Amino acid sequence: MNTVNSFTNIKILSFGRNLTPQEHRKKGHVEATFIYTNDTHGSIANMDKLITGIKQKQKELKPKAPLTISAGDDLLYYNTLNKKLEQDRRLLLVKALNQIKPDFIALGDHEVDNGLDQLAELLRKANFKVVLTNGDLEDTPLKKFKKKIAKSFIVENPQNGAKFGLLGLTPEDETYYELGKFVAGVKREESESTESLVKRRLEATINAIQEEIKILESKGINKIVLASHLGYEKDTQLVKDPRTDGIDIIIEGHSHDSFEGFTYEKNKEGKKPNVLYSPSGKPIIIVQAGCNAEKFGLLNLWFDKNGIIVTNKNGKIDGKNEHFLTKKIEPDTKIKKNLDKTIQKIFKDYPRIGIVKEPINPIISRDKENTLLTATLDGFLELAKKKGTDDIKDLDLAMINSSTVRAGINKGELNEGTLSLSFVFEVPMVKTKASEKQIVDTLKFALDKGNKRGAYDIPQFSSAVEYQITEELEDGKKKLSLSGLTIKGKKINIDNPDTDKKYKIAVRQIYSDTDYWGTAFYNDGKIGERCTDTNGKPLNYVEGLANYLKKHCKDPKTGEINLDTNPKIIKINKTTTPTFSGKKLVLQA
Repeated sequence: MNTVNSFTNIKILSFGRNLTPQEHRKKGHVEATFIYTNDTHGSIANMDKLITGIKQKQKELKPKAPLTISAGDDLLYYNTLNKKLEQDRRLLLVKALNQIKPDFIALGDHEVDNGLDQLAELLRKANFKVVLTNGDLEDTPLKKFKKKIAKSFIVENPQNGAKFGLLGLTPEDETYYELGKFVAGVKREESESTESLVKRRLEATINAIQEEIKILESKGINKIVLASHLGYEKDTQLVKDPRTDGIDIIIEGHSHDSFEGFTYEKNKEGKKPNVLYSPSGKPIIIVQAGCNAEKFGLLNLWFDKNGIIVTNKNGKIDGKNEHFLTKKIEPDTKIKKNLDKTIQKIFKDYPRIGIVKEPINPIISRDKENTLLTATLDGFLELAKKKGTDDIKDLDLAMINSSTVRAGINKGELNEGTLSLSFVFEVPMVKTKASEKQIVDTLKFALDKGNKRGAYDIPQFSSAVEYQITEELEDGKKKLSLSGLTIKGKKINIDNPDTDKKYKIAVRQIYSDTDYWGTAFYNDGKIGERCTDTNGKPLNYVEGLANYLKKHCKDPKTGEINLDTNPKIIKINKTTTPTFSGKKLVLQA
């Protein structure tokens, strides 16, 4: 445990109304203020606004000495095709975080996407601390960061002298990468199932929390904040375990929930509660601010002398929990200039594409066509025809998920490094054959999955595929369904698609062998091999986009790049669907 100089049976103090700050102080209460973020996912497009908003709040609330905490997944960029670009992109994200000046971050799954060696290299340039209660640093390159990484920290607020204990959790369900004993000190045993491994890690994580809480309490700390990347479901399980009694606030990530204000258990609206109660009856607050740097949060509350969050007579939290949307924030000129300068410096040696006079801003929404992705996939097909092996020179289609692109293209000099800022993943494409039925099943599966989750990530195709989606409102919730499909000019009967007609198709590898698309593209129980050039090197869809922009969108005289961002191949038909006496009446909007 590190100490940082910056900031049984329980009787809960309640009051008939929210007290004034003066009344709180008179009763010996101490104020606590937290600025929080999570799952920014390397979203550089929103970063200047996020940095501006957080720094404004830090300045405004300086008399309260707020703690700024991230619950992880800030360093997302995964590129198996260009390791230098991968590290440069992640270095940019570290420098952006340094501008925010978080006091602490937790490690999400995406911090370790690229291995612990690369993470260690990045942390050398980080100006923030990592709190990692359930991490085992032995036999890892992170062991040397004893002052920067700890199982817990003690923070003293210089304004009121209040001391807080800080804990942090990395996800126990990260099994895609080989991390040895790094997560909770638990290594996968030979032939052990993922379910068993995750269960053992969670048990070890709870024990690690219990041990650290005991250490903090032995030092007189009775206010404990947990920065967790386990996600809402696991965090709510965790706080009900008697071994974790002592946690007061969870600043969380991983599940991409958005909790603004205070929602209590058994609420009439059926919403997820973010005010829970420990086995001993203490209120526990969970906060989370969505994802992709679209917002950040501010939590302000009071603790009594016993380290219990103060509530009023009705059991309501005496405090506030606000969110601030980055799209409503005007970026500070100096911050934007510094970020742009950093970007140009890091990527200055990458191959030039052209110049963008006006920002290229396609629809960045996972339930609509993103024309930058359409161009990417058309470019990939051209790249396969030009450089690919003989079996992929005549691909019919290419498909990828919407979330592959998270941003448009900013104005200024464009090269292959700055073009990558639109993407969060660069991984191989794999080749397969798909029938009309398999393509229809894939679309229906993806839309149905989005309907159930309330969040979409629809398939995006090259321009030879056009499809229509009907959007309905069912009991106040959006529902998408497939209503039409055309492939290479042929209208497909989506109710009885052909099982024999096959198309040669390239799909993104990272989701081809999971349930992300269902099992629609499995042939004989497996997916195809990677799309490579004649030397065996995997083809890169971002390279395909770069070539497409130079060939189809670049003025040969001025070098200016222009891309039409109007949707062309995915049409949304909106309807309204009120429910009356259990029957649906569909009205054309």
